[in-house]
Amino acid sequence: MVFGLSPRLLCFIAALSASLVAAAQANDLFFSEYLEGSGNNKAIEIFNPTGNTVNLADYRIYRYNNGSTTPTDSLVMIGTLAPGEVYVAGNPSAVAAIIAVSDTLHTITFFNGDDAMELKNISTNKRLDVVGLIGVDPGTNWLVGTGATSEFTLVRRNSVSQGNTNWAVNATEWDVYPQNTTSFLGSHTMNPLPVKLLWFRGTRQQNGATLRWEVAEQEHINYYEVLRSIDGVQFDPVSRIKANTQRRHIYQFVDAGVPATAYYRLRIVEQGQQTYSPVLQLSKKTAGIAKLAANVVQHDIQLLADAGAALPCQLTLLSAGGQVVMKERATAFPFRMSVRHLLPGVYFLHLQNGRTQSIQKFIKE
Repeated sequence: MVFGLSPRLLCFIAALSASLVAAAQANDLFFSEYLEGSGNNKAIEIFNPTGNTVNLADYRIYRYNNGSTTPTDSLVMIGTLAPGEVYVAGNPSAVAAIIAVSDTLHTITFFNGDDAMELKNISTNKRLDVVGLIGVDPGTNWLVGTGATSEFTLVRRNSVSQGNTNWAVNATEWDVYPQNTTSFLGSHTMNPLPVKLLWFRGTRQQNGATLRWEVAEQEHINYYEVLRSIDGVQFDPVSRIKANTQRRHIYQFVDAGVPATAYYRLRIVEQGQQTYSPVLQLSKKTAGIAKLAANVVQHDIQLLADAGAALPCQLTLLSAGGQVVMKERATAFPFRMSVRHLLPGVYFLHLQNGRTQSIQKFIKE
């Protein structure tokens, strides 16, 4: 159990952690189809978007039933998967159309709409993709577009080129088809959007924020939608900008009257298909906030602060999954905390001095 942190804060940490993981897996397998039909008509498909043949023994598919945080079932795959090919796991009692294209018939497909699915790379120990939220029981299902994770066939949009462990975004990446649709099973086509987002940056003013981004190869883009969030989890549209006819162009948007900390991302829309930019966090400068001296450390983390920083400062160190690893209390700055015993990876430091809170990421080598 995580003590002292609000559910919203934990959701932000989980979402930020998921986005960091997703950014590192652009060249790995992902779920390309999820079929939850009537009776035993169920299947799940993975796709190889890379330019290399992969060894399936390095991967596992896990099922988490009814909000479980530990796997209920797993599929150990064998063989190899060539570039652009799919691997299908079908239910042993499914209709002939599913069995005919299945590479294996397995109990991993004994899922209902309230069971989360996970694809994991074993050699790197990285979660690559999900269907649903692990550790959460949604009741009947999770909503996906005009459908849901029960009684629909979900096909990954051909604009998607990698898995996404952030379910809030992942759930927007599927085309929805009626229950028992099997015509897409056994193959997958990936045609990412032609737009290239070269960079996305922002600067913060006292009462607003200025966003700028540069794109190339945007001939077929309809518009760019600026999304804003106050917690890094729930994003709402604040502006829609029509795509310029130039092949390469720099855009700018000024957002006035934003809160002290705001999060932004772009939704890029092409003929009904959409992709998203990375999340950009912009915060108003506030005196007296403690900050990490370095974002990559080996033995110790050091906190620095202005002379006006409130003391004491409560420090809570969390893993990438949001679990509390350490707690400390700083009574003076600069302050050092040993992290020698921690395993290498991404961590988050939650700071609270006075009424001010912040979350800072660092990497332990």
